Amino acid sequence: MFLHDSNTHRGADPNLTGPATRLVPGRATCSSAHRTRTLRARTLLPMIKHLLAVMALLMGTWLLVDGARALFTGHYTTPRTGPYAGQLGPWANGLRAVGIDPCHLAVRVAHVLIGCCWLLSAAALWAHAPQAQILLLSSAVLSLWYAPLGTIAGGVIAVAWLARSIAG
Repeated sequence: MFLHDSNTHRGADPNLTGPATRLVPGRATCSSAHRTRTLRARTLLPMIKHLLAVMALLMGTWLLVDGARALFTGHYTTPRTGPYAGQLGPWANGLRAVGIDPCHLAVRVAHVLIGCCWLLSAAALWAHAPQAQILLLSSAVLSLWYAPLGTIAGGVIAVAWLARSIAG
């Protein structure tokens, strides 16, 4: 990498209008705007990574705990009072629409396994594992059916993935 050193003699380029510059090995050549963007990226990307890891931790914990509860008791966590008392969330209606019983053993096991995927994703993000992004995106895609939380989390992660890919 190189950085312009303005304290040296005028270069051979006739288009230079200011003090002559010389490329100095070991320093990056970048404008002030580029340095600002780079600084923002260095501070924003780790913050996004930590927010995604916290979201993965929360999603994973919820799916694992609710799925394990359903495996052991036969019932998912539902509201006790109010207009939705005793009802499963919108995800259950989506499964029923395609002919899958939300209380079927396979669905309960899927809750637990997807919860474990989310937790592995969070751990991989915090450990800077090279597979972290793939695990996170896989967890998000596997959770898209779990409306509204899984759908929202999947969308947020897809947008964050694209933003991170674009930022480099």
